Amino acid sequence: EFNLNTSNQKGDFVSNISFEEAIDKIKKILVKNSDINNIKLEDIYDETPVFGHGGVITDSLNILDALTQIESEFDFEIPDEDLTENLFVSIGTLAKYIYKNGVIKEG
Repeated sequence: EFNLNTSNQKGDFVSNISFEEAIDKIKKILVKNSDINNIKLEDIYDETPVFGHGGVITDSLNILDALTQIESEFDFEIPDEDLTENLFVSIGTLAKYIYKNGVIKEG
């Protein structure tokens, strides 16, 4: 299981934006790729599931597109072993993982 603590003990984490800005970028990508009609940013919260029942995205192809865009936006690749249901529990969980493990870039 991956570590969701947003402080990086390794000291090799580079961040140009805040966690709040990162989560906003993730939400925008998820809404853009959502297969749910008329979903808006104001309809989703940090606790909203990313994928599956009650999630922003319910179609597996859409989640793959969203993950590809998220990896591109944050300039890193999510290892296959981390692509588990734990990663998609909520938007906040995904954002903490990305913030902890990705190189956040401003843009």
